[in-house]
Amino acid sequence: MQVLAGISGGVEFMTATGGTTNDYTVGGITYRSHAFTGNGTFTVTKVGDTGSADVLVVAGGGGGGLDRGGGGGAGGFRTSTQTLTATSYSVTIGGAGAGGAGPTNGGNSTFAGPTSISSTGGGRGSVCCYIGASSGGSGGGGNPGSGPGSGNAGGYSPVEGYRGGYSSDGWMGAGGGGATAVGVDNSYGAGGAGASNAYRTGSNITYSNGGQGQPSSGNSGAYGAGGGGNTNGVQGTVVIRYRTE
Repeated sequence: MQVLAGISGGVEFMTATGGTTNDYTVGGITYRSHAFTGNGTFTVTKVGDTGSADVLVVAGGGGGGLDRGGGGGAGGFRTSTQTLTATSYSVTIGGAGAGGAGPTNGGNSTFAGPTSISSTGGGRGSVCCYIGASSGGSGGGGNPGSGPGSGNAGGYSPVEGYRGGYSSDGWMGAGGGGATAVGVDNSYGAGGAGASNAYRTGSNITYSNGGQGQPSSGNSGAYGAGGGGNTNGVQGTVVIRYRTE
C-alpha cells in the first residue's frame, strides 16, 4: 500500500512501497524499513527533501559439505547510503546454497539503486577429499585434501567477507568464513563471526555467520548464514530504511 508522506517541522520525508515494512524510533529519530526476502521492487513514491536511504545487501550462504565436510561460507555482507529518486528499483535476493554430497554456493543479492550494490553468495564447504571448498562472499571451509575458499570474491572495499578455515585433521572439516572473521581452522571448526546491523528493526541482528565444519549439522544464524556440514545455507536479504520524522 502507499504510505502517506511524513512531514515534521517543515521537513518532508521520503515515502515508498515494497517488501515488509517496519517503523521504529532510535535516539528520537523515526525510521521506516522495507525488508525483502524474495525478489521484488522498491518504489519511491515521493522523494522528500533529501531522498537519502540506508541499504543493507546480504547474499545467500553457501552449503556445507557431507563426509567430513567443511562449513559453508557466509553470504557477502554490504551496506550503502544512497540518494534515491522517485522511481522503481529492482531487488534480487540470493538463494541458499545446498548442502550435502554436492554442495553449492549461495546466490548473489542486488539492490539496483542509483549506485547498484551487490553482494556475493557464500562459497560451498569441502567434501572429504574429492570436492574442494569454493570462494565466495565468504569462503567455504576446507579439509586436509582441500584448502579453504577465499572470501570477498567481489573485490569490494570494505570487504564483504573472509576466507574459510584450514583443517589438518583427516576426519573433520573446518569452518566457513563469516562477514567479520575467517572460519576457525582444524576439525569441527566454528564458522567465522557475522556482522550486526540495525536497519531492519532498530535493534542489531547478526547476519552472515559462517557454517561450522562437520560433525555439525545446522546452520549458524539469520539471513546469509553458511550451512554447517551437510546442511543448506540461509537465503539472503535486502533492507532499505529511511527517516520518516
